[in-house]
Amino acid sequence: MAILAFLNMIFLKIIGFLLSAILVWTVPPSFGASFEPKDPQNLKLQFSVLSDVHMQSFEYTGFQELAMGLRGIGRAKVKQDALVFVGDNTMNGQIFEDLMFFGILSHYNPVKNTNTLVAMGNHDYMTASSVRKSIDRNNFFLQSYTCAKNEEAYYSQVINGYTFVILAGDDAEDEYTLSAAQAAWLGDTMAAAASGKPVFVFCHYSLSSYDANDAAILAVLEQYPNVFLFNGHWHTPLDAWDANGVTKVNLPALHGRHSDGKGMGEGTQVEVYADKVLLRCRNYVTGVWVGEFEVVLT
Repeated sequence: MAILAFLNMIFLKIIGFLLSAILVWTVPPSFGASFEPKDPQNLKLQFSVLSDVHMQSFEYTGFQELAMGLRGIGRAKVKQDALVFVGDNTMNGQIFEDLMFFGILSHYNPVKNTNTLVAMGNHDYMTASSVRKSIDRNNFFLQSYTCAKNEEAYYSQVINGYTFVILAGDDAEDEYTLSAAQAAWLGDTMAAAASGKPVFVFCHYSLSSYDANDAAILAVLEQYPNVFLFNGHWHTPLDAWDANGVTKVNLPALHGRHSDGKGMGEGTQVEVYADKVLLRCRNYVTGVWVGEFEVVLT
């Protein structure tokens, strides 16, 4: 399996090189000055979060936007510890779209491959009857790129001592459903996380307590302090609020404008300090800060 993973990685690197060779001469440079965290001296962890990239076959502007956004993240004076994609990485769950997504990522990613985490969204599943096939294919590309060993759509990783958790639909009949097995796994993962440190959880969908499967997931998260639950899907401006002790974070879309016609190119910078977490919305394409939220840790 290790040899197969290595060969898969080489295959994707070749595809990524060929794709980026075409893009490198046509992608405009990112705008704006380099940026840095609010308090570099006391920073514990810093990472970028992108959602709803929506790579679509032959939509060249979308390819450019991802490349420019990654270039924008790369302008950070303090190197990012991680990069997280919160689903809808493709528009139609097509192989070509996956190749474009991971190909562009292989060339422009400013973060170590092993610290790049990718969640699945509804657009990344081919059809409701092919949930398992979609998960397996996503894992094929992700493992080829990062050499991860994921078998399911959900997984976790510890980066700089902080636990990152990826959730995603894994029910055989419905890509929106998070299974009971996933809820049980989450319980074990949360119990093993470093005590007292924030835990960052990512799920493309905004989980609702009215859904029995979602409620099981939320019940686990609500047992622990300083949990941040990120979701995309809605293509609305960055927002954050407390829900039964869990900080829920609604992410903007990298590709796709808000109802006011603005927002394309936006992502979120997360800065972790000993006593607080800053959520800072930034347009990575234009290099402009959009707004921020501060959450005091308990």
